[in-house]
Amino acid sequence: LYRLGFYKPTPIQEESIPKAIGQQADILAAAETGSGKTLAFVLPIIDELMKLKENEPAQQVKDDESRTDMFQLRSLILLPTRELALQVCSHIEAVIRNTSLKVVGLVGGLNEEKQIREIHVQKPDIIVATPGRYWFYIDKGMFASNSILGLRFLVIDEADRMVADAHFFELQSILRYITIERFKRNYINQKEEEQVEIPQEQDAEHKKKEKETKTQKIIQKILAILDMKNPVMVDLTTSNLLAHTLQEAFIQSTREDKVLYLYYFLTIYSGRTVVFTNNIKVVRFIGNILKELFNKGPNAKQTSITIVSLHGKMDQQSRFKNLEKFKKAENSILITTDVFARGIDIPDVENVVHFNIPIDTKTYIHRCGRSGRAGKQGFSLAIVSPEERKSFYHILRDTRGEGSEMPPFPMSHPDLLEVLRKRVNLAIEIEKLEERKAARTQEQDWFTKQAAAMDIDLDE
Repeated sequence: LYRLGFYKPTPIQEESIPKAIGQQADILAAAETGSGKTLAFVLPIIDELMKLKENEPAQQVKDDESRTDMFQLRSLILLPTRELALQVCSHIEAVIRNTSLKVVGLVGGLNEEKQIREIHVQKPDIIVATPGRYWFYIDKGMFASNSILGLRFLVIDEADRMVADAHFFELQSILRYITIERFKRNYINQKEEEQVEIPQEQDAEHKKKEKETKTQKIIQKILAILDMKNPVMVDLTTSNLLAHTLQEAFIQSTREDKVLYLYYFLTIYSGRTVVFTNNIKVVRFIGNILKELFNKGPNAKQTSITIVSLHGKMDQQSRFKNLEKFKKAENSILITTDVFARGIDIPDVENVVHFNIPIDTKTYIHRCGRSGRAGKQGFSLAIVSPEERKSFYHILRDTRGEGSEMPPFPMSHPDLLEVLRKRVNLAIEIEKLEERKAARTQEQDWFTKQAAAMDIDLDE
């Protein structure tokens, strides 16, 4: 842990780890984004599995390892997306690097036979999976029915997302397949900003609430499936929907000047920055403009920045490649749709820019959650056009309270702004010319293919 830079536990870790290890309790946990919840459930799992390894007779371990049909899963961690599952798997690998424990990730988009072969060869102590892929293997009979008899830990991360229609059928099927008798402790990590129901002795204010919130209903649904009668509650959510280390500011802009203000901000503020947009077309447009501004021309060596994009139509390999580029570069820009707004943990994201204002507060909160994580400083900038003011003020009211205001971003270099305006206008003109050129090339290629198909010589 020290090698990885974890010098002291976060509040969620201080509260939950002793209960998981000392009391061996079922735990229902809620805490803000970036609070260290992953280690809060990973460390008790590793502690228990290491003890099991130490207590197993050496000959039994040797016999089990020699049998290709023997596979006893000890821990199952379920997450809603491939990116999250692989991210958690990577975190676990880093922690168990110098131990005999093994972890394998099971997600869609990767070769099925290769994944199953890895399971049988590695015989992992921990599987990190998406519900869809794990249930696929169970449903196809690729796991022996006795492989989960030794299951001791079940983790359901991002619980509120996991009960959505897209995931709940597989999740419910997995839980029924496992059954309560087949494991000794469960850990559900509920990741949602809304408050969950607290035992009466913990918070008198919650006694007054008569109606269950949406989150409470979700939790009750999962508790019913798991038959968890008295889970230990660890609730560290606060009335603050955003991290206290996150600073916010906004710029009022015309729709046409948004790129200018984005360029102005990125010129002044270095570091890792995530730029959120509402659609893929804008992602591509901004990416091309910023590459033109920062990475081309006579000053490219001095101004060069790693600029990558991420969106839902991008294939899995390209996503991984771009995320790795963004992580490795200290001065980098990631332009993305809201596919990245929740769950993916990239360390030291200094800035979040809302190029387009989201239509709901929840998305805004999740976007902001990419920065100011684990007690580190972060910054959020909203670039607001007249068409977006209604949504922006709605978000402002929800996050700051009725009548509250957000400070405007200080435009302390007006002369620089005018210089940058000329560059942006030129970059946009270049982008338009490139689009026309690409369109003409595509059209010419089409005519060439059609002519070849009809055996026509276009030069005649």
